Amino acid sequence: MPRSEFGVMNAAELLDRVFDVYKKSFIKQLTFSAAIGSASFFLMFLIAIGAGIVAAAPFALLDEINPNYFVAVVLIAVASILPVFLIWSAASDAGHIILSKQAYCGFQVRLPLKNFPRIVLGAITVMFAQFVLSIPWLLAVAAAVYFFVAGSVEINLFFDPYSLAGFLSAGSFVIFTILAALAYVAYSNIFALAIPAAIFERRFFFAPIKRSWQLMKGSFWKILGLRMLWSVTVYLLSYSLQGLWGVVSALINSFSSGQSGISMYAAVLGNVFQSAAVILIGFAVGPLGGILTALLYFNQRIKKEGMAVELTLEKLSGSAAQ
Repeated sequence: MPRSEFGVMNAAELLDRVFDVYKKSFIKQLTFSAAIGSASFFLMFLIAIGAGIVAAAPFALLDEINPNYFVAVVLIAVASILPVFLIWSAASDAGHIILSKQAYCGFQVRLPLKNFPRIVLGAITVMFAQFVLSIPWLLAVAAAVYFFVAGSVEINLFFDPYSLAGFLSAGSFVIFTILAALAYVAYSNIFALAIPAAIFERRFFFAPIKRSWQLMKGSFWKILGLRMLWSVTVYLLSYSLQGLWGVVSALINSFSSGQSGISMYAAVLGNVFQSAAVILIGFAVGPLGGILTALLYFNQRIKKEGMAVELTLEKLSGSAAQ
């Protein structure tokens, strides 16, 4: 095995390695993404449908409805969906990161089902810690937005498109919002390597975040730039694939436009297939974020701690210990 197999990668090599790892683990990554995504979406859909039925039921039974009833139903539905979304996010990130390590190290790609619940629980604790650490930031941004809007101009003037003051205020507000969003993206970069640290080093809550910051010291802005570039690349890839199917759907509709019956069925069929294509593209693109996160984690540990030796020994021994 060449010594450079687990060497430090520059940005171009790292991005190239992401696709190499995805190619080696494609079937398992896609299957896992589709399985856990479908199950989570279906469960959230059932909760939403149940909430809709509960919200509509009083119309058949009562003459007058208390508005607070609808607020309570919405809050309960959101409170029910959030845990499902949290578990799905944690399980998805953890699963893709584990499968990425196996492909990266040359192991047999398989999900460790026996230990997976413990791994997901560790990822959930990290997400909870991230949320706690983000609360002061989010409150500060919310307060700044409130005082900016309340103190700069009257609300009706702020939304008046024919007012110069309203236009300038709205423009300033948009610029402020964009800058605040970019600042938060930079702040959240501190958490970038926390979930791999929780998975592979068995750390929980705030410890993986501290570990993430330790690993990215000296490379913070480079990692931030790489992650933002990668996000744009994945978005463009996904958008291009969706656009390609949109062109195909438009061509089908144009060829059948002369016959109203065929056109109607073609339009319905096109919409169904386009929706299916968007879902499938989401499942296919989903693993890429976890792969990049895993490789960033390994690359930083190789650069800072000589993890190449550990990975080499693991591969030679044939041990896929997580």
